Amino acid sequence: MQQASSSFDRPKFDSIDKQLQQTRTQQQQNEAQIEKIQKQITDLNAKLYAVDQNYRFAKAVYDAEKYDYEEAVAHKASNAQKLGAQLQETEKQMNDYKAELDKTTLDLRAANEEQSKFLGQRETLSKQREGLLARVLSGGEGCPSEAYRSLLKETQQQEGPLEAMVGG
Repeated sequence: MQQASSSFDRPKFDSIDKQLQQTRTQQQQNEAQIEKIQKQITDLNAKLYAVDQNYRFAKAVYDAEKYDYEEAVAHKASNAQKLGAQLQETEKQMNDYKAELDKTTLDLRAANEEQSKFLGQRETLSKQREGLLARVLSGGEGCPSEAYRSLLKETQQQEGPLEAMVGG
């Protein structure tokens, strides 16, 4: 036990332990952001579906009204002007839905890009954390694994983040 403790570099271990705590905190913050963005994406997908349906229905009504209007004009019907006014109203509504659809699509694209950024950070933090743990467990950089395990057994009452991950 004394031999293990004498070869243990406490400052180096404390430095790695602090880095592990920081990566854990960053991962927790990152996961919270990912969850928030995922909810936003889910909401935007639902909105996109609804707006897309509204646009498609408005477009179908517009196409039918346009046909009726063109037929009325071709046959010089008395209600052609009324049909034209209705067509313009429907066209405005259809264009409003199209603008909303385009905006929602852009919002969804931006949310997906933001999520990708945080997913990339998740991967980076995970690799960084694994590297730090590997250094400790392999006995590298002043953290011989035998000394580390002996120290863990002596200090189990103060369980920190590193001890919980390694499992003493």
